[in-house]
Amino acid sequence: MWGVRPLCFVKVRRRTSEKQGDRAEADVVGLWGLAAMSANEVRFGGLWSARWQRSAKPGGDNRRLRGKETGMTRFMRRKMPVVVVGAITLAAASAVYAEQPMQADLSAKVAELEAKVSSLEGANSQRVKDTQATIDAVLSDADQHSKLMASGMAGAGRDEKGFYIAGNGFEIRPMIGLQFENITNFGQNRKNGENDIENGFQLTRTRFGLSGFIADPHLSYMFQWGSDINGGMTLLDAVVMYNFADAWTFKVGQFKDLATTEGLVDWNKQLASQRSLVNQLLGTPDGVSGRVQGAGLIYGTDTDKYRVEAAFHDGVGSANTSFQDNGATHWGASARADFMINGNWKDRMDLTARTLSEDLFAVGVGGDITEGDNILVYKLSADVQYEMKSGLTLYAALLGAIADQRNVGNDGSTFNWGGLVQAGYNLSEELQVFGRLDLTKFEDDVTVASGDTEDTFYEITAGVNYFLGKNGGANNNAKITLDVTWLPNGAPGAQAYQSILGGSTDNEVVVHGSFVLAL
Repeated sequence: MWGVRPLCFVKVRRRTSEKQGDRAEADVVGLWGLAAMSANEVRFGGLWSARWQRSAKPGGDNRRLRGKETGMTRFMRRKMPVVVVGAITLAAASAVYAEQPMQADLSAKVAELEAKVSSLEGANSQRVKDTQATIDAVLSDADQHSKLMASGMAGAGRDEKGFYIAGNGFEIRPMIGLQFENITNFGQNRKNGENDIENGFQLTRTRFGLSGFIADPHLSYMFQWGSDINGGMTLLDAVVMYNFADAWTFKVGQFKDLATTEGLVDWNKQLASQRSLVNQLLGTPDGVSGRVQGAGLIYGTDTDKYRVEAAFHDGVGSANTSFQDNGATHWGASARADFMINGNWKDRMDLTARTLSEDLFAVGVGGDITEGDNILVYKLSADVQYEMKSGLTLYAALLGAIADQRNVGNDGSTFNWGGLVQAGYNLSEELQVFGRLDLTKFEDDVTVASGDTEDTFYEITAGVNYFLGKNGGANNNAKITLDVTWLPNGAPGAQAYQSILGGSTDNEVVVHGSFVLAL
């Protein structure tokens, strides 16, 4: 904003002297000013002045008188005061002129800031209302859940054990699992004296089931069905347990035999893709053949350092049979005792050391006796398990089986034995390497399909586990296993779960690429 302000000041005086008589003097001072109002204020100003004199002498004419002083002396003596007054007046005029638009601009800015503050206060007030509404909703929901839990209606959710559905006096935990594999098998001199290679995909296991409690957490159950290699849904486990005293639990139904720890550990918590050959031959075999029907008694709690279990049943392999003798088995009994030197019991049933809460050191012994037509079979095992939180896992076992033949041409007893040692180590949170060596020693030679005989069978396995999820967080619930098994003396016969075809005492190599999903 620009403005020009002219100003004029007049000073009149009268002087009397002998020479000049009366004299009138008029000083006229003119001012001009130019001012600009903006972010930076600029002012320009100027001043001009003049003097008129008129004298009146007695008897003389009136005329303009000119002074005799020099320009400098006249300016210093006469005009300097006028200049100072003019400059002051110009500055004051400019300040007054500039103040008006400045005040208007400041007023506009103040009004704008007031509007913004008002807007922010309104928005903040709305945020406070929204936050309070959210807090109220969360508190209401928590209160509702507390009431439901107090009345036994806890709803559904997920905890360290998995998913659950809970209600008034009951709990249901669903179980789902599958193992899908690509398998390659090489057999030397297996088919008519020639080498043979087989490759293909296989749905080795499909599992689903339910577990939980009824009426009281002391009364628990577990049901599991499975479809294995040849298809067809089969009942695997159906067991009910009642904890009737602090350390005593009674169980009935269909469940796994107690002979070996490896056989009791779930399929997805094994170190390799499949259980060992020696366990399949002398211990607790996979699938239905490793189940029994009967009743058992368990002594021990989660805080005890020992646990003892015994069961009376219809014999190994009696799963899904009637109460009548089926010819293969008549009756059986099994027992085991485990001692926890260090660690906790949930880690005992995991051979991968993936979810350790502390280092584990445990030992156990187990056995089974089953009577069938003209035979009585005793199975014995002893094992030691050591696992470290650093990622090291070690497991070793000795197994033995005594077969007492009766009323047949070759009456007598045979003692077959074997053992295994395996180790694994976590290279990272996702990657684990492992190796296993086991052997089975028969007292008598075994004749295979090719006509050859052998009494000692080795199994050498090496592989890696890759655990899925962020930082391998899925652990044994979702993993990929790649392992290679070498049987330098072949196998005594085909073993479906291990993908062993047998038929020769020469080299056999099996490669498993396995995907596991278990919830």
